Amino acid sequence: MRPRTPIAVVLVLTALTVLTACTSEEPVPVDPAVRTSIEDSTQQAMTAVAEQLGTEISVRRQEWLTCMDALEDGDAEEYVYGLRVELIGQETFEEVAERLRSHFEAAGWTWRDTDPTLRMVRLGQGGYIVAASIFVDDGYASITGGAGCIGTIEDVPEQNRPSS
Repeated sequence: MRPRTPIAVVLVLTALTVLTACTSEEPVPVDPAVRTSIEDSTQQAMTAVAEQLGTEISVRRQEWLTCMDALEDGDAEEYVYGLRVELIGQETFEEVAERLRSHFEAAGWTWRDTDPTLRMVRLGQGGYIVAASIFVDDGYASITGGAGCIGTIEDVPEQNRPSS
């Protein structure tokens, strides 16, 4: 006859196995080189859209801000980069939006949406979202966007993560 393992021992071992499997490593913080990479990618995405809209591109905002959702923790930040661009041509909002859509979808970007009421288009590429408010009657567009809230390396778009 084989000795039986007490049920308490089995339960303790099962609990330890489950608890060990559920623990995670400490979150990896975002180092300065990765932050610089995020800044560069954000600026490139915003500038690509601005160049399709017009000329005389000027930077209006460029800073890291604490994310509203992270105010309690203070751990997550978002890189905010905003541009203003003077529009070229006399296109309607719909014509500009369609031209942007055609150009950027052909370049592999994802078209998010168009909101004629707000005169805004949103598109994405590689973990970045770009929003362009296009004021054709006033002759300019305002462009902003980024990678969203970054708290740990897991929040960083793949293209900006360090290779391991």
